[in-house]
Amino acid sequence: IQVRIRTAGYVEEMFVTRTHDTEVRFHFIDVGGQRSERRKWMKFVKEDLDGVVFVIGISDYDLKCFEDNKTKRLDEALTMFEALAKEKFFDGKALAVLFNKFGKEIITCSSPPLFF
Repeated sequence: IQVRIRTAGYVEEMFVTRTHDTEVRFHFIDVGGQRSERRKWMKFVKEDLDGVVFVIGISDYDLKCFEDNKTKRLDEALTMFEALAKEKFFDGKALAVLFNKFGKEIITCSSPPLFF
């Protein structure tokens, strides 16, 4: 059984690790990516923010957005990351794209060729 539950609101996780004699703390906030959730993103942007990990599901490369059933999810996600990267607030901050959901292409692809 595979289930996909869209993130509504946000989910927070703290992760602490040690490197040599230094404690490193990561504070992850998973916010929903749907259009209706995006207006909430900025409330999580704080001055002490060190970086953003922008996660994109690669298996959705040919699927359309829920909101308009025209725009490809991958295209929209990459456009959102580009817009985020251009925001003045993020100058000097670490920005990374993490592609996840590899190996699900057979299940989710409506048109097999893997190019975009």
